[in-house]
Amino acid sequence: RVPHEIVLSGNIVSSGNTQETPQLAIACLRYYNWTGDRAFLETVYPICKQGVEYTLNRNDLDGNLYPTGNSIMEAPDMNHQNIDSACYLYGAFEALAEMAGYLGHYVEQEKYLKQATVLKKNFNIDWWNDEEGMWADSLVNGTQRMKGDWVVAIPMETGIADPDKANIALQKIEKAWINKWDMRPAHDQSRFNTCPFQNGILSIAAFNYSNSSLGWERLKLTAKVPAEFGMLGAFENTAPIPDDILQLWGAGLFLEAIVGGLVGVNPVASEHRVEIFPKPPHDLDFFSLNGVEFGEHVLDVDWKRNQGKHTLTIRHKRGQSKLDVLIRIAMDSDKISVNDEPVKAKKENYRGTVTRTVTVSYTHLRAHETSLHLVCRLLLE
Repeated sequence: RVPHEIVLSGNIVSSGNTQETPQLAIACLRYYNWTGDRAFLETVYPICKQGVEYTLNRNDLDGNLYPTGNSIMEAPDMNHQNIDSACYLYGAFEALAEMAGYLGHYVEQEKYLKQATVLKKNFNIDWWNDEEGMWADSLVNGTQRMKGDWVVAIPMETGIADPDKANIALQKIEKAWINKWDMRPAHDQSRFNTCPFQNGILSIAAFNYSNSSLGWERLKLTAKVPAEFGMLGAFENTAPIPDDILQLWGAGLFLEAIVGGLVGVNPVASEHRVEIFPKPPHDLDFFSLNGVEFGEHVLDVDWKRNQGKHTLTIRHKRGQSKLDVLIRIAMDSDKISVNDEPVKAKKENYRGTVTRTVTVSYTHLRAHETSLHLVCRLLLE
């Protein structure tokens, strides 16, 4: 079981909310995909398996894969089947399946994939409310409870949401739930203070389903916190009225929304491959993300808009192994050129969005080389 908080003396202040043990599996997979640390994977995979089994045995007594117990919403009367616990358990199943595949445990991989598939199918039926056009926060004795908490963004953050439901929910949140700082339904705009991590989760959720305008607006809002509120340069726990508490996930989710959301970098360092899926909003003309390091590789990723055309430039700055880069673009047009040569892009539907994909391979560096050896420029019309 993953504890919620341990103080410097070693005492456990909180023994852990229901969603936190599954979250460990998700975090471990991400660490492995960014580092390629095989020894780490071999060590943590059995621990993550034990954690998920513990969660199922202790918190899923009815066997429907919706864990019961207090979770990310630290509020009274939350000892139910909560939406975040179900979503992060789905993420844990997917993470364990991917880890099992890397380690060659294919029977276990198939088991976890089946559990993820069953959970996703049932979740999109049991937790979705057609009349409200929104997810339930909790299931209480099998009945949906619609409190309107910010956790309704988590199905989109974790990718368990079907695209049609995700888009309906994000549109409703964008039109009726958000004010200057907070995210809550129109009938409850009482609180003015919010936590930056809530905007981070919503931003990631929006980028995941190609709602770039919502993701970008929440990202810009979060960026104001270390610049304008509380201690300069720090992500206070709340804004605009700081509470003198600094929490890691304010900054962490901000970075994740940029690197994985806006720029769309998703590496598998152990296999020397990375997907890049930029999602620039209409009011952003350029971005530049330099020194993106995963495993032995370092990339610079630049994008700019000019007279209706888009140029994506990827520089491989370091890495002696061949690197495969899958570039995904949200566009229906196939007018794409790589280094001034027209290419035939593959058309794919990704979470309800029409995309085009191109794979570019960066050649090996010679032993004495450490700097830029190949630049890929995509021109998109």
